[in-house]
Amino acid sequence: MSVLLEVAGLTKRFPVRGGAVHAVSDVSFTIEEGESLGLVGESGSGKTTTGRCILRLVEPTAGTVRFRGRDITALGRRDLRAARADMQVVFQEPYESLNPRMTVHQIVEEHLLLHRPELSKADRAAQVAELLDKVSLRSEHGRRRPHELSGGQQQRVGIARAIATDPAFLVLDEPTSSLDVSVRAQILELLLGLQRDLGLSYLFISHDLSTIQYSCTRVAVMYLGRIVEVGPTREVFEEPRHPYTRALLSALLRPDVDQSVSRIQLEGEIPSAITLPPGCAFASRCPVAIGACVEAVPELRRVAGDAQRAACLRAEEIPALMATPGPG
Repeated sequence: MSVLLEVAGLTKRFPVRGGAVHAVSDVSFTIEEGESLGLVGESGSGKTTTGRCILRLVEPTAGTVRFRGRDITALGRRDLRAARADMQVVFQEPYESLNPRMTVHQIVEEHLLLHRPELSKADRAAQVAELLDKVSLRSEHGRRRPHELSGGQQQRVGIARAIATDPAFLVLDEPTSSLDVSVRAQILELLLGLQRDLGLSYLFISHDLSTIQYSCTRVAVMYLGRIVEVGPTREVFEEPRHPYTRALLSALLRPDVDQSVSRIQLEGEIPSAITLPPGCAFASRCPVAIGACVEAVPELRRVAGDAQRAACLRAEEIPALMATPGPG
């Protein structure tokens, strides 16, 4: 597989009175053709801002985003609009992202009007019907407005709109978190099926570790705007090398009721995103922090082989220092 998306040094600061909120700090990763990268972390960790910066829905403060080798951050408005046909987003709250005054047909057709102006009205109608069928909606749904649909149906409309331009890459921003459990499973299966059929690559943003474990080939863990661990999903879940990842996974429900896992309770205050402390931002809550942890920001370095990386000075010692979460 070849690299589709390359993010390097991505940084976003939001100016506020007295300073700036460090929402995303020096984030780097790649996504290959057909791959799903899960982005996890607590609320406020910078996951959604990272996704929006990649698409330039929010302008980055620094860093580059290369899509198929082309620097998205350097594009002007016209070129950016053309590039967005290949890079789309599915939002967390489907109803809020759909125009309540438009029918489902009009919502999906709007993207075709913007990115495929050469299509005739009849061709657009045929395309919309095909897209609705791909997301398991009937033609009659095209005549309805968003408030006449269930939450799951609304999200299917959002997905149909996202794939209307035949993109290669989707940012999935908590696409199932606002849905009922049974509907979540249906939407997740739909997304995985579309990925197989259309060859899509995903940045899957979620706080739901079970969803990421099931749907993503690799996972990146964020804390206060930085990636603290990244690697193949199975390896990270079975043997995390950062204390924060370990704490997150200790809260994950296990299918084996006989498997005893100690919940890691994090103590201490979360640092302010305006006045980040020197060194590791997790040090104030870390149960195994040492003096050196507050002296410099730890590098995201390779541990446990070539694929897994962690930003922790004690990464090699973590399995022995902290309880093992065990496989999910």
